[in-house]
This record gives sequence, structure tokens and C-alpha cells, in this order.
Amino acid sequence: MNLLKAKKYWELSASFLRNHWRAVVVLGAMAICYFYGKNVQKKLKLDHDMAKAQWRKERDQIENSYQNEIQKREKSRKAYEVAIKMAEEKKAKSITDLEKKKAEDTKKLIKASKNNPEKLDQILKDLGIEEV
Repeated sequence: MNLLKAKKYWELSASFLRNHWRAVVVLGAMAICYFYGKNVQKKLKLDHDMAKAQWRKERDQIENSYQNEIQKREKSRKAYEVAIKMAEEKKAKSITDLEKKKAEDTKKLIKASKNNPEKLDQILKDLGIEEV
């Protein structure tokens, strides 16, 4: 009995598919596109999230670099001001023309190395100033 029912439904299904095969193919293609599109959408979302995280990381690095540069320049400016003040004091205290000339030369060197923190640090060490 069950075999006859199965045969009946098989013949009905086969008849339906022969008459409406185009609709079945279109529905199958739509289902394939739908599920493939879901996978592509997941991959695109993952790519977008990764790009966003990378952008945030780069933004933080740029901001940190900028802040570090500002701190370096501020430190250099303070060292410059202290060195100029010391050179002027040394010039004012110097007794001979040779000492005045040396103090003036030191002041010129400090002004010349205003934008070069490493060179300014070396000049300050030569003058006996270790840290500002």
C-alpha cells in the first residue's frame, strides 16, 4: 500500500516538474543566489570591520606621533630659552673681550641649533647643563 502511494506521488511530482520546469529552475537559481549573497554579505561585513579597526589604529598612531612631536618641540623650546638666558648671563659676567666673544659665539650656536634638539643637547652638555 505504501509503495503505491509513493509511486503515485512520484508520478505527480514528475508530471508537475515536466510542466513547470522553468519555474522550478528559476526558484532554484533564486535560492542559490540568496544563500550565496548571504555569504558574500558576511565576508563584506568582516572586511569592513577589519578596515575600520585598521583606520582607528592608524588614527591613534598619527595622534600619538603628533603629541610626541609637540612635546619634543616644547622641551626643545625650554632648553633653548634656558641656554640663551645662560649665555646672556655668562656674557654679562665675563670680564675680558675674549670671554664676551666666546659667550656671543655660544649664543649664536644655540640660536643656530634652535630646531635641532640633538645638536642643542650636545651644546648644552658642553656648557655643563645636563637636563632642563
